[in-house]
Amino acid sequence: STEDFIVCSGCMNPLAENFDPNAEEDDASCTFNEGCMNILAWNYAAIAKVDDGSCLFRKGCTDPEGANFDNLAVIDDGGCTYIGCTDKLAINYKKEASHNQSMCTYCPCETSEYYYVKSENPHCDAPCIKMMRAEPVAEENASCDWCDVLNEAGGAKVVISVNDVKLESE
Repeated sequence: STEDFIVCSGCMNPLAENFDPNAEEDDASCTFNEGCMNILAWNYAAIAKVDDGSCLFRKGCTDPEGANFDNLAVIDDGGCTYIGCTDKLAINYKKEASHNQSMCTYCPCETSEYYYVKSENPHCDAPCIKMMRAEPVAEENASCDWCDVLNEAGGAKVVISVNDVKLESE
């Protein structure tokens, strides 16, 4: 004798939206919530069960040292801006700086008895090391190119002129 019976078919994948726990045979009818499954993406979809490759990420400066740091950026776009002294002769020169919006500091001007060198030692208290000359130099021969610009503390007055608008620092 042959018995006829009915097979209950349906979606047998428990991750599918239309999962049928009573299905005995998979009929390939499963459907899934598709979307971005990366939690760092702008368009993250918490209900997505299948990543559809649509994730969008915020681009920007990811370096906290950058003046335009974006703490929401996930991908660094290479556009970080660094502010600092751009004069290589200054003791506070910052090689990453692209905008010189801060005062540069210099070693004091040389005298007939002393000259100064920039300290590269991070453990030194002073950024400039005072060096005694082996033989005093006559005042008119002392190297003091910056003395006309700098005061003795190593500061300077900066005047920036853009389109006839002057910005001055004190």
